[in-house]
Amino acid sequence: MKYRILLLHIMILIVYGTVQCAWAADTTVTPSIGLTGQYDDNVSFQRGNKKDEDYLYQIRPTITFDYKTEINRIVAEAILNYQNYIDNDNLNSLNQQYKLEGDSNFTELLTLFADLNYTKDNTLESQLEEEGRVQDRQERGRYDLKGGLFFNLTELIRVGGDYRYRQTNYTEDYPEDYNDDVVSFIYNQRLKNQLDSLRFRTSYAYREVRTHQTNTYRMVFGWSRIFNEAFNIGVLLGGRFTEEYAYNANTEREKDESTGLIADLNFTKHSDVIRTDLRYRRDQVYTAEAGAREVDTFKVGLDRNITERFKFGIDLSFYLTRNLKNDIKDASQFYEVKPKIIYNLTEYHRLGLFYSYQHDYDDAKEENLKDAARNRAWLTIIFNFPKKL
Repeated sequence: MKYRILLLHIMILIVYGTVQCAWAADTTVTPSIGLTGQYDDNVSFQRGNKKDEDYLYQIRPTITFDYKTEINRIVAEAILNYQNYIDNDNLNSLNQQYKLEGDSNFTELLTLFADLNYTKDNTLESQLEEEGRVQDRQERGRYDLKGGLFFNLTELIRVGGDYRYRQTNYTEDYPEDYNDDVVSFIYNQRLKNQLDSLRFRTSYAYREVRTHQTNTYRMVFGWSRIFNEAFNIGVLLGGRFTEEYAYNANTEREKDESTGLIADLNFTKHSDVIRTDLRYRRDQVYTAEAGAREVDTFKVGLDRNITERFKFGIDLSFYLTRNLKNDIKDASQFYEVKPKIIYNLTEYHRLGLFYSYQHDYDDAKEENLKDAARNRAWLTIIFNFPKKL
């Protein structure tokens, strides 16, 4: 609780500092509206020969408030996404996201930051993105609080720490609701060539579920190099140690321990014509079933500009998920192929045509239910209306 009170104090300080500098503020408000028509040949991502195709349309209004001074910045955003299915009207939903982010160069040496976020979505889409696992669809509410500070020891060395709290609630009894608390210490150093940076981060994470408690300790070392504005690479490697306590039917506490590799490798290069993004990650995640799993994630993004307004690209994703308990056969593989075509109608309005093929293989399922796949295609038009205040 004391860390959450500290977060509130940090946000108050950021807002106070911003108000004090309001005379020099650069403020932009951007309302936008997105309209989407989509075909989905397996809306519930069912396995085997069962598939339930449908058409849906989405209406996505957004408003973004960006308030910036020489030393402070506050960004607020509200996003609504109404989804309406033609046949499966029981799946109609209104997803929501509200964000408030702030940072302040409180002094020449001290920087404060704090983020508040609330998201209401469904587990089918969110768990695919976060874990690469197919879950039954139900509503999920999530609160995220994050804040911390950085202190400039020298022109090249920066140290700091942050705290993150997450509360996740489900509409049904299963999966179980859970809370996360994470405390981190960070050391960053730029080398004298101004191109290379070294990074060290250590953290402690605590998760609480009705039937589980988990302690995870992480330590990672990183290096990154910015060759120029259009080309950079980064490497982050380390390890973790996890203690998981589970309560069985007799309320006895059982303990499991595991260790694992942490990795985050990224490569970005772009020009006026082509943009390439590559990323590989390995870390432990906690799935919607409240169990700890190790996930390898590969992502590739390729975009090519044909003209100033017209471009096409493709995004590739692959997830490999394994249960940390060796005696449990529970591995899954998920991949997605998503080509796209984008046409900029004006500087602020654009039209996009997308196709997605997703495939999931779950080794824990029965033989005839291990595979699941779906095809989707959608057309989206987005209108942005930025206004300087």
